[in-house]
Amino acid sequence: MKKSVMFSILSLGMAACAPVPMGGEGTTNKGDTLIAEAKLGYDGNNQVIINSTRGWTCTGNYSTQGAGNSTTRNFPLSCNNGATGNAIMSVNSVQKRATVAFTLNNGEAGRVAFGIVS
Repeated sequence: MKKSVMFSILSLGMAACAPVPMGGEGTTNKGDTLIAEAKLGYDGNNQVIINSTRGWTCTGNYSTQGAGNSTTRNFPLSCNNGATGNAIMSVNSVQKRATVAFTLNNGEAGRVAFGIVS
């Protein structure tokens, strides 16, 4: 019985530390559809994943630790097709939305929007 209880407590603890996913969508400068996910970590370490309907995926990590009241975050992106680039996230707490705009070194650029759960 002790092993079962300990495993349950460990499982709950691990689940409580898991990132919270948030979906988003947008378009590239060429009109391609983008589907995105932000994984928000309880420790302030976060990840944005942007998927194109043309098959490429870009990932970037940013931290909210030590950011104070800043409503923007700049972070690098790396993609599965070899492209790299930069992204900037802007958070509008009044409208409860976040937008990520990005530019890649292969000429791709775009924007995705996320709704914020309050």
